Amino acid sequence: MNEGRRNRSLVEFSRLFADDERFDRDERIEVLKRLIPDQDRKWLVRFFLMLTLSVTIAVMGLAANSVAVVIGAMLIAPLMTPIMSFSAAVGLGLGRRAIQAAVVVGIGSLWSLVYSIVLSRLLPSLELGSEILGRTSPDIRDLVVAIAAGAAGAYAVAHEDVSATLPGVAVAVALVPPLAATGILIGAREGVLAEGSALLYATNLFAIAFSALATLLITGVIPTARFFFRDSRMAAVVIGIFIATVAIAIPLTSRSLNAAASSRQQSDILTEVELWLGNKDLEVTTLDVIGTAVTVELTGLDEPPEAYALATRLVPALGADAEVTVRWDARAQGSASAGTPPAADPTEVATAVLNDWLVGITNEGIMLELLEVTVTEGQVDVVVSGPAAPPS
Repeated sequence: MNEGRRNRSLVEFSRLFADDERFDRDERIEVLKRLIPDQDRKWLVRFFLMLTLSVTIAVMGLAANSVAVVIGAMLIAPLMTPIMSFSAAVGLGLGRRAIQAAVVVGIGSLWSLVYSIVLSRLLPSLELGSEILGRTSPDIRDLVVAIAAGAAGAYAVAHEDVSATLPGVAVAVALVPPLAATGILIGAREGVLAEGSALLYATNLFAIAFSALATLLITGVIPTARFFFRDSRMAAVVIGIFIATVAIAIPLTSRSLNAAASSRQQSDILTEVELWLGNKDLEVTTLDVIGTAVTVELTGLDEPPEAYALATRLVPALGADAEVTVRWDARAQGSASAGTPPAADPTEVATAVLNDWLVGITNEGIMLELLEVTVTEGQVDVVVSGPAAPPS
């Protein structure tokens, strides 16, 4: 049975090629057998078993905020294989094979999402740590990484001598963790954050498909672009992948530009805050900028300058509507030597003596309340209140 499937693959691939200067016919067929494996029942069982295990590890790693566990999920995730199969099949105009691979990717992605939602609901407690939140704000850098990883993966599959790099490619592109993060966030009813992690997965998916297709053409695995256009449906798919990749690149680029502008603004505002503080013994612990509203939290010995002075300094950066909130945590400071006990405070000493004195005269029937004690150069001034004059 296996021999029969192998023979069918040979017939399907061999009719496409002739020898050229980059691959001879047999070499190209061997490459395509690795790129487009027969997706029989055993293959599908192994694929979904590994995918389920990968999602399980990813959800647990994200929930525990463990980088090492999440990397383990990346290493065993099998989603790269059907994506590569899809790109190769589309590039060669093999419609049936392309559909098979696309269905596997679609069902695998949906299963991963649903399974991660269920797993996250079963956890007794779940905090949104940095490993989850770090996958909710993709930018143009994620697209560049996914394109490079897709190209590296396609090249590694086509050249056995560099296939050892595939685990590194899997870590770089990280297909399963964004899916698991999306499921966790949906389970936690964090819709906006879930949209960000879903965008990251879509970025990786389309960028890999596009860059793998281009790499297979450039390296000669797909010998000529005419295969793209033998079937009008395959040509439409190629164009669709390109358009989807560009469409994803637009919001990612916008995010990157906004993040860069926000970072520059934050840096400029921090500079103005430091100039506003001058030589005062104060440290900026928190600086939040939301629109034209700035919140500055300070700690230190000195009282900060007026907030109005800072607001006026920020008008060039934020406009006339600049609004500043300053919070100051006064920090006490002292010094002492272990061999020298601290000197007693004269006012405290006098107050303690006077309180004892008041207790004594209370026993004699004279009720007085101590209101104020002042000690100046050895002289003690006492203010008391009561129904009778104090004794001498």
